[in-house]
Amino acid sequence: MTSVIEVDVTPVLRGAAQGGSELAGAVAAAVLAALREHPSLNAGGATARPGTVHLGVAVDTVRGLSVPVVRDAGDLNRPALTRRIAELRRRATEGGLTQDDVTGATFTLTGGHGERRTLWDAPVLAAGATASLALGAAVERPVVVRRPDGERVLAVRTMAHLALAHDPRLVDAADAARFLEDVRGRLEAAGPATA
Repeated sequence: MTSVIEVDVTPVLRGAAQGGSELAGAVAAAVLAALREHPSLNAGGATARPGTVHLGVAVDTVRGLSVPVVRDAGDLNRPALTRRIAELRRRATEGGLTQDDVTGATFTLTGGHGERRTLWDAPVLAAGATASLALGAAVERPVVVRRPDGERVLAVRTMAHLALAHDPRLVDAADAARFLEDVRGRLEAAGPATA
């Protein structure tokens, strides 16, 4: 099954120097935090210990799609996670990944299609995986927002879609929807990373 939700990523990108890398790091950090609350979505793959998240990050290369793995991703803060993802993307693009770099993901994040302006797509689950999240293109458009005084106004916001593919035999659709809501809430409350 695939569930799709829209998220306002304006706060994440406000003042961000790295653009796409910053957004990927923020989404990864939100996913890791949400997985702590929804561990059934991290049940795929072999982990060193319960609760460990080895985050696969899909990268579009000239040789095809590569999915390097950030080991023990839950142990990293957002700036370190953003740097690690950027480093793995660089190595994947240059062809410098080893077999160990691309095996053992317990949850996968893909967003390469968003760089091509695809609004959203349904990610394919790797063998043995429970869930995978795709980040669509971040697009500026008018959105109805509620001001602090309660009045609704039109504002230009940067919006993106998150598509969560999950195995309904392992994850209930309602649990998947709660996970997506959790990720959206964390992203909309976030700002640019510091440090």
